[in-house]
Amino acid sequence: MKTKVVAVLAPFSVVSVASYAQASYPSNSISIWAGLSLSSITTPDEIRSLPDAERDVIVIGYRSGVNLRASVFLPISGGLGTRLGLGWIQKGWTLEVDVPELPRYDDDYYDDYYDYYDDASIRSRARANYLSAPALLQFNPTSNVHLLGGTVFSFALGCSFAATFEVDGIVTERESADCGDDDVDLELTTADISIMVGAGVNIPISSALSVSLEAVFDLGMTDFSKVDGDDGSKNKSFGITAGVSLP
Repeated sequence: MKTKVVAVLAPFSVVSVASYAQASYPSNSISIWAGLSLSSITTPDEIRSLPDAERDVIVIGYRSGVNLRASVFLPISGGLGTRLGLGWIQKGWTLEVDVPELPRYDDDYYDDYYDYYDDASIRSRARANYLSAPALLQFNPTSNVHLLGGTVFSFALGCSFAATFEVDGIVTERESADCGDDDVDLELTTADISIMVGAGVNIPISSALSVSLEAVFDLGMTDFSKVDGDDGSKNKSFGITAGVSLP
């Protein structure tokens, strides 16, 4: 008798579990996100083409920034949906050159120059602000985990540039300016297109509210600058954000 009861109830149990899983997928929702990003640029063709001795003393690094955005999730089928958003993100990079490590040339002038700046370095930092519009596909393998990928359209809002010249650890010169100034040879490409991939977890707080944590990587597909010497250099960034979702 027990065997018959189990056999009868089993199909209904499977249907119930499947129905619950389907119902637990995210529905239409609006999210507000805030977090931090680490941004840099890929090596420009001009630096990549330098001899190894010169290229190795030029270090391009990351710079931290703020990432804010709002998005809407629209389900398509099952655990698949689209996420459309609008946000503001700070990108940028750092660049450091150790002058004593540059190759020396057979010239008395350069020998005096390197001897004078025996422990000198040039450090520069750039900050660029973008209006971003992500158009992503989001896949939810479970109700608490999501994967995403797609295209981000960004529009440059402006940037700033700062540089310091240090000798023996002491700053001897300092300059800062907006990228549009004549003294700064940097002009951002107005529109930037990039590919974004990432993953996140969703933490339900109530039936009407959930909190999400997300990590993404964003790689530009277009040169970030219009300057000839920056050919081949693209934005790249890592981001960690927290969001609040309302159905």
